Amino acid sequence: DAVIPLTAYITSSATDVTCLGGTNMPCSQLATVKVKIVPPVLALTNDANPKEVAPGEQSTFTITVTNQSGSPIIDGTLTTTAPTTLTMGAWSCSNPTKGAWSCSNPTKGATCPVMPTGGMLDLKSLTLPVGGSLTLSASGTLASTMKNGESVTLTAQLNTGAKDATCAGTTSQLPCVQPTTVTVKVVPPVLFLDNVVNKSSAAPGERVTFTVTASNLSGSAITDGHLVMNLPA
Repeated sequence: DAVIPLTAYITSSATDVTCLGGTNMPCSQLATVKVKIVPPVLALTNDANPKEVAPGEQSTFTITVTNQSGSPIIDGTLTTTAPTTLTMGAWSCSNPTKGAWSCSNPTKGATCPVMPTGGMLDLKSLTLPVGGSLTLSASGTLASTMKNGESVTLTAQLNTGAKDATCAGTTSQLPCVQPTTVTVKVVPPVLFLDNVVNKSSAAPGERVTFTVTASNLSGSAITDGHLVMNLPA
């Protein structure tokens, strides 16, 4: 906290003039304003959609940071961590490509930072005025080798050096930490096989055409399919 003083003066060259109360010229009055620094209250959310994917597929992660009340911050840091089974796209703040991190919806004077070129988030010097927020999102690809029921967790962490800053929610201590988890769900494939001949009957030596169609109608992709045809001896 600090005190800002402001002193007002009035004077006159008139003979024997005095200030109210009998004091000599100049008349003066001091007014002070006490500056009270209210610590910032930060909020962090972290979500993924969808929360269940097949091996090798993507989920979109969305992180929102907000300075809910108190004082502005200019030294905010935001980092993410995840296992190597989650691969994030390149980072961008404008014209994001598929899989790239993007920064959007800056509110009340908050500004998007310069985004890294790849990997996890490691942002420094975030500026968040009171009521300001930033939303960051990206698609992450789960490893194709993951098994049914396995999961990956992307953990976001928000921090600041502002004195007495706190986190909104159940825990007030910094840093703010929010994990979100995506689980691998293997849906069994549904295969379809069709075998059609262009003629139901043919003369000896006459040519016929067989058309075989194999399809994966739904579920997970297959990489070990085996198609065989048997003809009589």
